[in-house]
Amino acid sequence: MAAAEAASSAPAPERLLEVEEDEVVIDFKPNAKCRADLRLRSLHPSLPVAFKVQTSSPLKFLVSPPRGAVPPLSTASLRVVLRPQPHAPPSFPRSPADRFLVLSSLSAARLDSAVGGSKGGGGGGGGVSAVRLRVFFGGPYLLRLAADAGDAAAVRLVSSKVLRYVHRIGILSTVIDQSDFTERD
Repeated sequence: MAAAEAASSAPAPERLLEVEEDEVVIDFKPNAKCRADLRLRSLHPSLPVAFKVQTSSPLKFLVSPPRGAVPPLSTASLRVVLRPQPHAPPSFPRSPADRFLVLSSLSAARLDSAVGGSKGGGGGGGGVSAVRLRVFFGGPYLLRLAADAGDAAAVRLVSSKVLRYVHRIGILSTVIDQSDFTERD
C-alpha cells in the first residue's frame, strides 16, 4: 500500500520530447504499403533524449527506427508503415484498436525497464515520459468508401484531415471556401 501511495505522489516525469503530429495519419490504399511520417523534437537543452516507439498492433505496423536518440533541441523523423491490408480498416477514420506510444528518457536503459514494469501506467516510471498517439485512417480511397456508404460524419472527418494535411505541407496557399466541400443534392 505504501508503495502505491509513493508512486502516486511521485512527481510526473519531465517532458523530454514533443511529437509534432497529434495522430498517426495513414493515407490508406488496399494491398499497398501505406506510410506516415512522425517528427520528434527534443525539449532538453543539453542532453540527448532516448526514445522508443511501441504500437498496439505490431503485426500491422512497422516503425523505423523503433528506437534511438534525439540530440539536444533537435528533431528526428520516424516512418510508420502499415503493412499491405486487403480490406479497409473495420472502423475508420479513427481506429480504437490501433495506437502508438512514444516513450522518452535521458537513459535508454530506463526505457527498457519502463516497458516491462509500467505497461498501462500514466507516464512510465523512473524518469520516463510517454506520448500516446491514435491512428487516423484517411485518403481518397476511404473518402470514397464513406461517401458511397452515405456516412457524412466520416466524409467530413476524412476531408477535413486531408485539407489540414495539405495546408500544413504548404501545397495549399489560398484559403479554401468550406462551402465547396458541403454535401450537394
